[in-house]
Amino acid sequence: MPFDGDLNSFKYPSAAKPPSVAKSSLARSSWRKILNFLREAQPSIEIPMYRQIITEARSLIATEEQWIKGHYQSSDDGRITRYCAVGALREARLRLGASHKDYGHAHALMTKLAMVRMKVTSIEAFNDRASYTEVLRLFDAALRVRARTGLSLFSR
Repeated sequence: MPFDGDLNSFKYPSAAKPPSVAKSSLARSSWRKILNFLREAQPSIEIPMYRQIITEARSLIATEEQWIKGHYQSSDDGRITRYCAVGALREARLRLGASHKDYGHAHALMTKLAMVRMKVTSIEAFNDRASYTEVLRLFDAALRVRARTGLSLFSR
């Protein structure tokens, strides 16, 4: 009987029946080995800790009400904590449990970008002279640097 597109009417000839894969323990173990190999072979994408610090710090000053000039950190009656750019980097380091070295990488990258953008020698000076939007752009630029170049600015 030829195949007419109806799966219910199709029958294998008796000599050509496929082996029962579901019932074969050898086949199941082979599939498990293949799947485990593929899972292990997938490249794990690890985001460098200094980039995680910058990302977390930016989220701490996500709104203008969370940002401050002239101080590293300030609380308004315990309701809202405000951070400057450096205060946000410090708080992000503490929240992530990052090393001082990773914090130093994040701070150095932000400082270099601040020097280029506003000819200042520190992130604090940039934060106190710039607008809120410019501070956010500094964080965004720091996050784009490695993504755009594909290279790390720091040796590990």
